[in-house]
Amino acid sequence: MLSESGTAVGLASLPCRMARVWLRIRPNRIHFLKFILEGYDGLGLLSTVDAKQGVMVVYCPTAALSELFALLTDLAPGLTFTSSPEKLAEPPPG
Repeated sequence: MLSESGTAVGLASLPCRMARVWLRIRPNRIHFLKFILEGYDGLGLLSTVDAKQGVMVVYCPTAALSELFALLTDLAPGLTFTSSPEKLAEPPPG
């Protein structure tokens, strides 16, 4: 659960700062990314913002951002990350 300040309350009510990472991926790859992230317990929560355009946001503990970026870079070496949906490039072809 996230508070308005972006603080998550985890097990034993320990606060954890969360970051939002915005992505645009091919819509037919959303399920793949979702299942990969589910395999990494606690790494990130994927939320679909616009399925037709492939706009996604990953909520990730700030302490795990480097691990998330490493995973996403391994999956898609040319991927760029942004902290704002306005900075997303045009939708990928396909």
